[in-house]
Amino acid sequence: MVNENSRELNFEAIKKRSLIGIASLVSRSFFIQGVAFSANFLLTIFLDPKTFGIFFLISAFINLFSYFSDIGLAAALIQKKEKVTEEDLRTTFTVQQILVILLLIVIFVFSPLVRHWYGLNQQAVYLFYVLAVSFFLSSLKTIPSILLERDLKFNLLGFLKF
Repeated sequence: MVNENSRELNFEAIKKRSLIGIASLVSRSFFIQGVAFSANFLLTIFLDPKTFGIFFLISAFINLFSYFSDIGLAAALIQKKEKVTEEDLRTTFTVQQILVILLLIVIFVFSPLVRHWYGLNQQAVYLFYVLAVSFFLSSLKTIPSILLERDLKFNLLGFLKF
């Protein structure tokens, strides 16, 4: 009978965490969309069309590269049935950072070609570099995100992903 109560308690805890997580992620999404809309609106006001286009182009490149930085390692650890070991976390972190660093090398090596291809000025290249570095910094949150998702702590995860 103790097992049934603890199973029920676990189900209740999971249900509560899930509901809190849903509310947290939905409110975070609305907040981020509002900030993104406001920022884009302000950028269209304060930047000339060419500069805004450069910003949009560079952001698109960084978003494209972000798809290749994980290759599903985080999802595999989140869905893993057994307990995640320290070795799993270290391996995932190392592989992901190697991929991110390789992508950064590609960005820095081919940025002159991108500059020439799109007719960008040096300021645009600097923006490209800054966004690439922010891409690297955002990759550092993968392991904490995995651990929070496995523990169903979506309310904390919302703050980490912001």
